[in-house]
Amino acid sequence: IDVARRQRDPRTLANREFMAARAAEIMRAAGARKVYRMDWAPLLLHVHSSMRMGASPADSVLGADAQARWVRRLYIADNSALPNALG
Repeated sequence: IDVARRQRDPRTLANREFMAARAAEIMRAAGARKVYRMDWAPLLLHVHSSMRMGASPADSVLGADAQARWVRRLYIADNSALPNALG
């Protein structure tokens, strides 16, 4: 792929700025005190889970239903939840 095809056009950049501003606005309305913006190159990442699910609070932060043990009605519904050790 040549360099010209990889560069973002003005419309794409404007849309990106609009979406970043809107996302920050939503986060602040939800109670965020700080919003950090990362300007990473477009790429796909495989993010490994970091919130273990289990039957016991002694060895997991999420229950079997993906609800956080210490924050009532907080459900983790992305790839942060680790239901098993196979991933």
